[in-house]
Parts: sequence; structure tokens; C-alpha cells
Amino acid sequence: PRTVANFVGLAEGSRAWVNFQKAGLNHEPFYNGRVIFRVVSNFVIQSGSANDTNSGGGPGYSFHDEFHPSLRHTEPGVLSMANSGPDSNTSQFFITLAQGTASHLDDVHNVFGEVTDAAGLTLLQSIQVDDVFASVTITRNGAAAQAFDVNAHGLPSIEEANPILRKTESGFELDYELKDEAEYYAFHSDDLTAWQRILGSEFFVDPPEPSPRDVSALTLGKSSKFFTVARVQHTEPPAVTVGEGNRVSLVVTPGGSLPTGATFTFNLQRFNALLAGTYTTSLAEGSLFGIAEYTVTYSIIRNGLLITHRARLEATISGLSSGSDPITGLDINLDFNAKRTVSGVLTSQSGTQFPFPGIFTLSDL
Repeated sequence: PRTVANFVGLAEGSRAWVNFQKAGLNHEPFYNGRVIFRVVSNFVIQSGSANDTNSGGGPGYSFHDEFHPSLRHTEPGVLSMANSGPDSNTSQFFITLAQGTASHLDDVHNVFGEVTDAAGLTLLQSIQVDDVFASVTITRNGAAAQAFDVNAHGLPSIEEANPILRKTESGFELDYELKDEAEYYAFHSDDLTAWQRILGSEFFVDPPEPSPRDVSALTLGKSSKFFTVARVQHTEPPAVTVGEGNRVSLVVTPGGSLPTGATFTFNLQRFNALLAGTYTTSLAEGSLFGIAEYTVTYSIIRNGLLITHRARLEATISGLSSGSDPITGLDINLDFNAKRTVSGVLTSQSGTQFPFPGIFTLSDL
């Protein structure tokens, strides 16, 4: 939903974005007139850059990845987000062109749409570099689509920082209100036509002390000078609570010592003083007794400008067998960003550790 909110908001112009070419905020539909700058035969077409190249050209912010096991890049016409690494989604997107050739993109790029008609799929095959999306129209069919709020999914918001230019003894300073979890882009112009960005952005995690920016060098010898400052306000949803009454379901993904696709379902429920829950797993042999005890701790980890809420689940378990070496404990980090990623280890009675990565879902019992 966050990826859809981003695309819809930019396409409609219902969400502001930072215009680095003309400076400051922009509410125009972002995708109208965007050039298709990349076409790879039997693979993808790519567009959605404000400068019509593969470098930069985003709306001034990035947002978390969103993956789901049912959303794959296995068909032609799959609409997905381009990125430059984990949690680096901006505005660029691609559309797949062939059947079953892009599975390596699964759980790397956010799938959020598809081409559904035969004529559209045929048209895709004729697209060439430098073709243009003349316009992108969002049609909201049904009550749910009508009610979909592009501002309700944790995307950063863009607003004017309302700068004030002050004369000082040595020149001029630019002052604007500073907020926590916010990034600032400042621009200057001599004539309100040609704008340039003041080198570098500012980002503040905690509420900073007021600190006006000295712009004397930019005003030196100028008869006129104009400034504008855009604020990117980052927001994050509250941490998800994991504990009694929850079910944590894990699916092992490639890269660990456990079989890919193995499933674990932990029911965190206190049946009596000695038994804190039960679990099921495709690796288990014999009777399943459950989780003898567990603890959950929380922390917040910053990844660039983004925050991950991490829940660490430690448990003593019984009944899970790995051959003749019973597994007695588990330690997993549940990263509650949009990816729902898992990293952790199962510890056996002999002290052997079995690492596993995976994807998890959290539900109520």
C-alpha cells in the first residue's frame, strides 16, 4: 500500500514532491511527459526519473521496500519499483517484458501493479528508448479505491520550510524552522527563473538548536537574490508489539543452513506456568511440546534516513529435532519495516547453531 500511495500521489499530483530542476515544491503530476530511458529486450522497460536518466531524478525522498510472497516477477506486464539497493525506492519504475525471466527481482523490487489487457501487453513490446508517457491517469473504481488516502501510509511529506533572509554585519543568513526527523533542500536564484541548489542537504534526527545558514558568499556582488527551502518530513509507524496472544509465522528464504521454504509457526500463548506456547514446523520429528519460555525485546535501528523497529524473540523450546541433536533454543530478529525480514539462529543441545533468514507475518491467535 505504501508503494501504491507513492505512485498514485505522484501521478495525481495529490502529494507534493521536490523539483530539483525548477527548485522547491511541486504539485504537478509527476509522471506526465516522463521519458522511457531504458529498454532491455525480453526483460524490462524503465521510466519515472525527473531528469530522464537512471541517475537520481527522484521526488526528494525514499521509502521502505514492500514484498509479498504472492507478488512475483514471473509474467510480462508486471509493474514494479526500480531501486539502488534496500529501502531506496523513489519514483522510478519498470515493467517486465517476458515470461519467467525475472525471478531474481523477487523480494528485491516492490511489485505494485500489472498490465491486464492483451492490447497493453502487445504495446509494451513496441516501446523504444526515448518514447514518452504523455500522461498517467489514475482511475479510482469502487468505494475502496475512492477512499484510498495517499497520505495515510507513512510516506515522507514535503512542505515549505518558510525561510527568512536576514542581514548581518558580514552579509546575509538564511533561517528556517528545524524539526526532528526532517531533511532540508535549499535553492537560490538571481532572477526567479534559473535556480540552483545550495550544495548538500541537511538532515536532523533529533530536534536541533537553531542554526541559520550563512549565505553571504551567494549574495556577494548581487543586486538581487531569492531563496526557497523544501522540508522533507519523515514519519514512521509505531513499533509492532510481539507477545502473548500472537502467532509469528516464518518462511525460510535462501542463504541459511535450513531448507528454503521450511515453515515455523510460533503461537505465543501461555497455557500454564511451564508452557508458554506451541509451534509447528516442517523440520520437526516426534511430539511437539512447544515453547518453554520466551522473551521479546525491542530496539530502533536507523538505516540512512529510514528507521527499522526490531523485535528480538528469544525462546527455549522443546520437541524440535535436528537428527539426534535436539534444538533447545531460538534467537530471531524480526525487523518490522515493510520487508518483514528475519534473521536468526536455532541452537541445539550440543551448542550447534543453525542460522536462518526468512520472511515473517504476525497475526493474532
